[in-house]
Amino acid sequence: MTTHPLPNGTRVTHISQVRARHRPGGTATVVDHQGPCPDGSWEYMVRATRDFLAPVRP
Repeated sequence: MTTHPLPNGTRVTHISQVRARHRPGGTATVVDHQGPCPDGSWEYMVRATRDFLAPVRP
């Protein structure tokens, strides 16, 4: 059995959310997963919990 690389509860940021990469703790949480797919990748369901367009404050 192959283990998936991101366990449930992991905080993540989508690769195309350029501004969000600077936000500590990510913008979503992994809640479920499926895989591995035939190409070895995994699919994740995430819950977005933060506004990634809001300005990042120190």
